Amino acid sequence: MGVPAAGGLIEIRAGARKDGTLTAWEQHNYNSGPSAIETPYEMANQLAEYHPALTPLRQGSYRALAATANNFARSRTWTRWRTRWGWIRWSSG
Repeated sequence: MGVPAAGGLIEIRAGARKDGTLTAWEQHNYNSGPSAIETPYEMANQLAEYHPALTPLRQGSYRALAATANNFARSRTWTRWRTRWGWIRWSSG
């Protein structure tokens, strides 16, 4: 039997051209918070939404947690995309 806990989920979908140009970004943050949810990348198709969730536990505002989670999810997703499709070049020195 589990213990009820507050948690968060961040879902990201993105689209890009073959040359690596990012063309679409969709980010949904469930319960982690809206801080830093907007992407700094320029593109025509962007959607970033925060969705609060009901939880059986009392929740409070904790400094920087939402911004840290949103920035990590965005950076990790972009790095995985670039690595998977060969759009990232690692420095040799």
